[in-house]
Amino acid sequence: NTGSLSHELKFGAGYREAEVTSLSRWGGYGLVYNGPQFFGITDNALAVARDASPHTKQKYQSVYVQDTMTTGNLTANVGVRYDKQYGENLPQTVRANPLLPSVLPSVTYNGADFGFDWTNITPRLGLTYALGAERKTLLRASYSRFADQLGTGTAGQLNPLQLVSYAYFYTTNPGTATIAPGEIGDRFAFSGNVNPLTGGLLQSNGLASGLSAPLTDEVLLGVEHALLPEFVVGLNLTYRKIHNIIENDLLVFDGDPYSAANLSSIGRRATRADFVPGYVTPFNTIPSGATTRTITVCNAGATAQQCFQSPAFRHTEVIPLQTPDGKPYAFNFFQLRPEVATRNGTFLHNGGREQEYKGASIVFNKRLANRWMLRGNVTFSDWTWSKVPASDVENPTLLLGGGNREGDQVLQGSGTGSGSKGGVYINSKWAYSVNGLYQVMPDRPWGFNVAANLTGRQGYPIPYFQRVTLDSNQQNASYNVQVTPRPDSKRLDDIRILDLRVEKEFSISDFGATLGLDVFNVTNESYVLQRNHRLAQATSDHVREITSPRIYRLGLRLSFR
Repeated sequence: NTGSLSHELKFGAGYREAEVTSLSRWGGYGLVYNGPQFFGITDNALAVARDASPHTKQKYQSVYVQDTMTTGNLTANVGVRYDKQYGENLPQTVRANPLLPSVLPSVTYNGADFGFDWTNITPRLGLTYALGAERKTLLRASYSRFADQLGTGTAGQLNPLQLVSYAYFYTTNPGTATIAPGEIGDRFAFSGNVNPLTGGLLQSNGLASGLSAPLTDEVLLGVEHALLPEFVVGLNLTYRKIHNIIENDLLVFDGDPYSAANLSSIGRRATRADFVPGYVTPFNTIPSGATTRTITVCNAGATAQQCFQSPAFRHTEVIPLQTPDGKPYAFNFFQLRPEVATRNGTFLHNGGREQEYKGASIVFNKRLANRWMLRGNVTFSDWTWSKVPASDVENPTLLLGGGNREGDQVLQGSGTGSGSKGGVYINSKWAYSVNGLYQVMPDRPWGFNVAANLTGRQGYPIPYFQRVTLDSNQQNASYNVQVTPRPDSKRLDDIRILDLRVEKEFSISDFGATLGLDVFNVTNESYVLQRNHRLAQATSDHVREITSPRIYRLGLRLSFR
């Protein structure tokens, strides 16, 4: 105590070390791709790869001190935290490609530090004031700053073993299980971490000096009032600003990126002037601005091998571009101008984009008394990109997931369009959860409890997209172009799920048993959770995931006192 102030001091320090080794390997000796469909070339393509095997050691140091001060009806929480995050990419050796070891031989990376460390001092301030002598109403306010944790993806930016090394060859192989040496043609592309002269490792990535952690500033305001000693209601307001966000810019070259003069360079960061409307028209894409597309269709009765080997077994059709609900769209995308090329290297730096989250929650909590309890919350939120400087938008293509325009909703998810959760983008502007319990005749030997849980939320966005494959100066890169006006222009169905439970407790001396029956998804709703949102496919808009059906569970819980 210091005068009228009472203090509760907390302080501590931490050190954590995380060593991670991962392995990514393409199955088999090589993969044969449908050349016309994936690359816009006449022949098929053979892809051979060398493993990715980054090995990192990340270190985290922290120190914090906090003082909780109380005087009268006011409580103040003041604290500060210091964090340092750093580490190194450790040495690692990977095997040669078994099919073409002369093209992709075994390589050894000697290791190096990450090229940066993150040091942050983050404050905390919280105030709570109790109104009145009975203190039935509490007013709360707080401000906090948080620094992101350093992950292996960012830590390994300068590690050329972080991604698979690969090379593409023309091949006359139609896609059979084995490939003969005579079916392998010339090489036409390779990844940016492959030196074309030696097959060894090549550095194509870079990062800004002084790269620092993304930051989140958070302000919370709340009021809580006790209607009854056991029944409290409240309103919480949340504002967050996420800034210092890491940008991943494309690195380009004015000329051949694999020339002798450029092999020792990572190039320069692309600018808006380097991009022009897309103009390539291979089998699987269309010119920028088009409202129709031409597709290749196999003739009736033709096998897949016949279709891809000979034009006599296929024909073309022109179809309009439209989303699954029948609304037309224009396909707009940009790519590098012909004088500029890339090895697909990227440059990490802290950009000027910001995100804003605004939320309001109504909460209530009735503790178990007079045979019943109830608690729940209703939340309304809006999470958007708030600042997008023009200098941070080199490629104006509206890429899958958004982020190029102010006001776009921020989507949390895989963002890739592939994988088991590739079509899940978390963003609901409203959600609620209510659960309660009632004791039926608790004073009788046969008394039991009944409980219910009701949850609901707005359906997640479904940003439809189309993939475009670029030509040689883009290193055959591809990216996903969003065709819906906004990331959340279309959403999946809203979800409302009801669960019920009935339980009976038995007790004998120090031994207790609870027999319960749960029913999940009582109404047996089958809400769609995920669709194939990639267009121009035979399976476009097909359902990938739904809610689990009604489930009954009988359980027994034993306890000892």
